[in-house]
Amino acid sequence: MFDIHICDFYHDLSQIFKQLHARFPREDTLWLDGICGEDEVDEYGMHSKRYMSCFGTVLFLEREGFIRFSSREGFNGFNHCVLTLKGFQNLNKFKNDSQSPAIDEIRNAIKAKSSDQIEQAVKIVIEV
Repeated sequence: MFDIHICDFYHDLSQIFKQLHARFPREDTLWLDGICGEDEVDEYGMHSKRYMSCFGTVLFLEREGFIRFSSREGFNGFNHCVLTLKGFQNLNKFKNDSQSPAIDEIRNAIKAKSSDQIEQAVKIVIEV
C-alpha cells in the first residue's frame, strides 16, 4: 500500500477526470474545494498541505498534457479548464480485460469508495 499522499493523489486525479469528462468539450472553472474539500487558511494565509497537493495535481496534469487551462483563480481554481485530446482519448480507452472505458472504471471506483480500485482505474488513464 502506498503512503497516504499517493492515495490522495490518485483520488484527486479521479475527481478531476470525472468532472472534466462530464463537461467535455466545454471549458469551465475547476475549483479545488470541489475536488479535495474546503480548506481554511492558517493565520499566515497559507493553505494546508493536503489542499496544496491537490493544487499540485492539477499542475501535474497540465504539465503532462492531460488538461489545459487559461489562468488561475489564486490557489482556489483554474479558469477555462478542459481535457486535452490526449486526456479525452485516454479516459475513453479500454483496458485489455475490461468491457468498459477507463472513465466508467473511475466512476465505479469512486462510487465504491475503494482506494485500490481508484488507483487501478487512474493508472489506465495515465498509462502507468
